[in-house]
This record gives sequence, C-alpha cells and structure tokens, in this order.
Amino acid sequence: MGVACAAYSWSLLTALGVFGAAQLPAPGAAASAYEYSSGHVTGGGQILKSVTFGLEANAGTNGVDGTCNVVEKKRQILCRTVTSLVVVGNHATFSGEASDNGVVTTYTIDVDDLSESGRGSDKFSITTATGYSRSGVLTTGNIQIH
Repeated sequence: MGVACAAYSWSLLTALGVFGAAQLPAPGAAASAYEYSSGHVTGGGQILKSVTFGLEANAGTNGVDGTCNVVEKKRQILCRTVTSLVVVGNHATFSGEASDNGVVTTYTIDVDDLSESGRGSDKFSITTATGYSRSGVLTTGNIQIH
C-alpha cells in the first residue's frame, strides 16, 4: 500500500507541475494530450506458463505511443493505442485502448524491471475493462525500463 500511495502522490505532484511536467490539460482537451512522464519500456516473455506477451511504450516530447500483444490459449489482446505512460524507478504503468478477441476495450499494463536477466524477477500484469486480468513473475523473457 505504501508503494501505491507513493506512486499516486508522485503522479499527482507531476500532474500539478511540481516536477517540471506540463500541468493538467484544460477542460475539454483530448486525453492523449497529457502525458505523465518521459520514458521507454520494452519487453516480452511469459507468465503463468500460458500467457505470452510483447510490449513497447514510449513517452517523450512527441507524445505517447506504443504497442502490445498478449496471448493466452485462444485469447488475444492487441493494444490499439497507448494514451498514458508513468515510469517511476524500475516500475512502469501504461494504458490505452485495445482489442480483446475483436472486442474494443481499455487496458492497463504494469511492469517491474527487477533484474537484468528478467526471468524469475521481472513482473508483468494486465487488466482490461472486459474483465481479463493476469499477473505474475516472468518465467521467460525480460522487461527493460530505459
């Protein structure tokens, strides 16, 4: 809970411009016009013996973009957009719109880059508005937060 509070506080302070980030957009501004932090996240691998994934998210002076692909048996989630990215130390969270077996939904992905090799240490988690949710430590692969 302490980490969640710290991340929320950091995000709030950043949103208010305390850490030099742009302040919240004006009312009515497009959601994609706001970005929390700059950063670059890449990775791929497997969790829970049946969930494979690949991802990339970038935030910088040109905005936020990225992609992801998560596959579990006959289920496939493809990220269509990345609208926000928060990088705090070795943790990153990004979200946007995705397709869950063809159904448009929203998603949030959380990753932790806890070792250079990744396997047995790095963590991956995805939650969608369609109710899909999986998380775990990587059994293969690696997460890199740049």
